[in-house]
Amino acid sequence: MSDKIIDELKNGTCPFTGQRYDCARCEITPERHDIPSETPGMHQIHMNFCINQFVKGYTTTAELKRLARGFVKENGQKPTGRELLEWFVELHKYGVEVLPMCECKRFCYKHGCMGGDK
Repeated sequence: MSDKIIDELKNGTCPFTGQRYDCARCEITPERHDIPSETPGMHQIHMNFCINQFVKGYTTTAELKRLARGFVKENGQKPTGRELLEWFVELHKYGVEVLPMCECKRFCYKHGCMGGDK
């Protein structure tokens, strides 16, 4: 769990619209580029994590606790399920629907990886 994402959403510029992040109102679907590969048939994929089901309450407390074990707070401790849910709700206020699970230069917090990340 990182406040870096929230800071980026508050102060950063969307790489697709060129405007300050406003994912909650964004209606632009960025053009997806082909994923480059030097070897035919071999492509690198970027995974993302959808937070909608958690924010909308389509999950259990046990599921949140289990999921929280995969996150780390900035102080190095594991969050509780409640803390994780509060973080997801905070992100969702900014329009975030998905979180990156790896480095991605063309990541959209609404649509995920847009490909062409080389």
